[in-house]
Amino acid sequence: FCVEAFSLERLRTLSMEEIEKRYETFKLMSQFEVPV
Repeated sequence: FCVEAFSLERLRTLSMEEIEKRYETFKLMSQFEVPV
């Protein structure tokens, strides 16, 4: 979010919905399976 506006301005305007959506996206991008 910090690259979307100068300094911390974008963080000040975030909604909980935006944070949750970004978190879910991050989880999907960082999941992987290790074959056993």
